[in-house]
Amino acid sequence: MRVGLVGAGAIAQSWLEAIRTSDRAQLVAVADNVLDAATQAAEPFGASVHPDLTSLLASVEIDLLVVSTPPATHADLAVEALGRDVSVLCEKPLSVTVDAAAKMVEAAHASAGMLTMASKFRFVDAVVQARSMVTSGMFGEIVWMRNTFSAPVDMQHRWNSDPAVSGGGVLIDNGAHSVDLCRYLLGPVTSVLAIEARRHRDLGVEDTVQLLLKTESGAMATINLSWSLRSSGEHYIELDGTSGHVAIGWRSSRFMTDSAPGWAEFAAPYSKHDAFGRNLDNVLDALEGGGDPLVRPEDALASVHVIDAAYRSLAAGCWIDV
Repeated sequence: MRVGLVGAGAIAQSWLEAIRTSDRAQLVAVADNVLDAATQAAEPFGASVHPDLTSLLASVEIDLLVVSTPPATHADLAVEALGRDVSVLCEKPLSVTVDAAAKMVEAAHASAGMLTMASKFRFVDAVVQARSMVTSGMFGEIVWMRNTFSAPVDMQHRWNSDPAVSGGGVLIDNGAHSVDLCRYLLGPVTSVLAIEARRHRDLGVEDTVQLLLKTESGAMATINLSWSLRSSGEHYIELDGTSGHVAIGWRSSRFMTDSAPGWAEFAAPYSKHDAFGRNLDNVLDALEGGGDPLVRPEDALASVHVIDAAYRSLAAGCWIDV
């Protein structure tokens, strides 16, 4: 499968490693407006270098485009590629506005190409196994999910803190993962309340936020996001059901049911490399088999709707329906 990459920054390095270790993907072209970055990414693969996507698409035939540029650029790039019937694997968030994301989905429906959003946590071993256990009913009815993505990171000189480029702060950045995880484990989100803490950094965007989500199933989620605070917990997801519990951690994960008291360990530790590799494999499987990827365009668009509702909740100070 011939792959092109647009955007050769930090997150692109994980996709380059996934492509390098794949026996089905071949990187044939890289585009970035910083040509040195594009050249550095392309050279180990013998791929061609381009200053922009238009040049890449005009010069090289590809089956899949990986979009790893800042979020404000996602919509235009994806629509351009889909217009050429090229499939698109777009980094999260899908886009910075609902309207832009909807245009991407419309372009996908009109294209012979496929659109999907990157979602590494859906491909983490412990998350996959936990979802299987949840859907089997072994924890009873899930009542509450808790998720924390919190670690000090200096965003002062990165595009992430420029709302014109990023769409916002930690809410749209880390929160895109959280919302997708909530939807993957609990189902559709119906309403959201967002609360911002005092800003501890000199940023023009939010750096610490808590979200409360209500889902169609009746379950609730509490999500804690911060670029300023270090989490003291070892588990980044916890699910409480009427007859059991599961906790997913970076180093270990465990579950317990009422019928078998006591914690049991399960799944492999978190591996970013494995998650990106499985995400890429899922997209390649869909392209080769003609099926849907795990993250369909409608799933990605639904996540954008939730994040949009969360920002409206921040502004209004109340619950917002999705």
